[in-house]
Amino acid sequence: MGFRGIISFLSFLAAVHGDYINLGCDPGWTDLGNGYCYQPVTSKAVSRKNANYDCGTTFSSLVTVNNAGEMAALNKLVAGYQSDGFWTSLTDLRFDGTLASSGTWTWDGQQALGNTTISWESYPTNNPKDTCGAINIQAKMTNWQCTRKMGFICELDQTQDTGCPFGWMITDNSCYYFSNFTDPTQILTWNDAKQWCANKQFPAGAAKLVTLDNPNDGQYILGEMPVVGATDRFFWTGLTKQTTGWGWFNQDTYLSQYVNWAKEPDHVNNNEDCAILKTDGKFSDQDCNKPFNYICYKESKSVHTEYYMGCGGWTRANNKCYMFYDGPASTYTGARSTCMQLGGDLIKIDTMDDRYWLEQQMIMNGHNNMYYTGLNDIANEGDYRWADGTPYNISMINWNQEPNSWGGNEDCAALLQQYTWNDEDCTLSFQYICEYPNLNQGDCPQGWMQRDDNYECYYFASPNDTRNWFEAQTHCYSMTVDINQPAKLIAINDQEEMQWIQQVLPTIPLSTGRAQFWTGLNDRNVEGVWTYPDKTDNPPNSIVINWTGEPMDPDGTKDCTWLGFGGRYLTTSCNRKMGFICSKYAQGFGSGAEFIRPSITLLFSLITSFLFLRR
Repeated sequence: MGFRGIISFLSFLAAVHGDYINLGCDPGWTDLGNGYCYQPVTSKAVSRKNANYDCGTTFSSLVTVNNAGEMAALNKLVAGYQSDGFWTSLTDLRFDGTLASSGTWTWDGQQALGNTTISWESYPTNNPKDTCGAINIQAKMTNWQCTRKMGFICELDQTQDTGCPFGWMITDNSCYYFSNFTDPTQILTWNDAKQWCANKQFPAGAAKLVTLDNPNDGQYILGEMPVVGATDRFFWTGLTKQTTGWGWFNQDTYLSQYVNWAKEPDHVNNNEDCAILKTDGKFSDQDCNKPFNYICYKESKSVHTEYYMGCGGWTRANNKCYMFYDGPASTYTGARSTCMQLGGDLIKIDTMDDRYWLEQQMIMNGHNNMYYTGLNDIANEGDYRWADGTPYNISMINWNQEPNSWGGNEDCAALLQQYTWNDEDCTLSFQYICEYPNLNQGDCPQGWMQRDDNYECYYFASPNDTRNWFEAQTHCYSMTVDINQPAKLIAINDQEEMQWIQQVLPTIPLSTGRAQFWTGLNDRNVEGVWTYPDKTDNPPNSIVINWTGEPMDPDGTKDCTWLGFGGRYLTTSCNRKMGFICSKYAQGFGSGAEFIRPSITLLFSLITSFLFLRR
């Protein structure tokens, strides 16, 4: 179990007893009695950027000194280590893309430096290259070039609410707990379920029976219900009958659009004052004294792994780190020069995951400037290529009735807010987007396989583990640790992945001598429309799906697909039992495609609504 897994597990144990405890420090870390753990690293000398990266791999950050007492304690701590100095998070680097010294020292550009917090060896030099702060061997703070190599100090908050406890489902800012179907102690009356949730105490507050009081809650819960269990499972919610009608027990905002009644409420015998949620997404009023499963909810002040895992203050998506420079504008040449000085290049969009993620950033996150990208035809008019010389795929670009090379002098592609692209004069000044590869590939759990130089993990069912499609999907999902990294039946999205799967399949032990492995591809929702359960995998990549005579389903009963040797897809009844392949992202990674094009989202929503109404 990794460090964060240990923290989550201990948090869960603490919550079970109704108390939140200080988790202490792991071996190799030092507790200075102020709620933080510290780890001076001298086994290698690295640049400030790499120091930030290395701390991130342990879900910590470069040390920030909050007061003179902490500085004095750190001075004593590092006295026992051999190093020219120790990188901290102190910097006066401007975070607007200029790479210039601002003269204003902050902790990682976020927290102002207090005048009495540290003691400088000598007041910072005016050398614009000396923009990073370190503790030197005299236990004084000094400013050096960020590329200088030395030791560093990582810092970890012992008491931070780092997300969701072990066994809870995770969203961006919420945690959900679906009680265990097989545990009789977790099938409770409404009052007991309410108390069970309330007994889970966290720094962000106690958990509660779930209430669908905002769009995110409603969409998430209704989306999860069809896959969390069998159709005969009912879950207590916080919905109760009150004097003025139905509402949430804790007075949370009641949104009627998220309460789809199943021929109810009928208030049988005037004794059904509590509401359960069924796995078809519909509510039913029930006697509050009946025992059912339940769903708990808590807020999450999570430490977002996209900040760590190798990207520092940049944004991580898949195996890349990104930075939007919304500060001073630059020409194309200047923009690329800045990106390259930071160890990267102007952004390059070469996968659908990249495209969907960038669409989300542009449309949803308020990036309303025009941004230079790496796309250009500087070398050869009309032959657009990325800054590294590779050709571009036109399906990744949404040209805005462009390129038109107005005046014969528009050779650089810029991106607008609605994910539309224009060709522009390269000498004009715009904002820009940099990227660099994230080399931290994360870890796969024991029993999973990882592709070389990749960030996905694969689980091949053992020879004696055969299941129908629904059971296989549920089993994959049960191995989810982080809802942002769900385990699921495999969805093969590119040729490289397919080639790797074809190489591995012959090495997998088989019970029948025939390779038969469920995939997630199915047409259960709409006959003849083949999709994956996870919306980020849709639409399926038809190039990698080798039907070879399939799908053959004249009577409409073969709604699921299995994969055989040679990468061939075949259709069959979802109730057959066979092997299966699960996939998930390595720990610390999630799909970059968290945003799906509006048309696909609308289609998914319509299908989901249709299913709920049909049931």
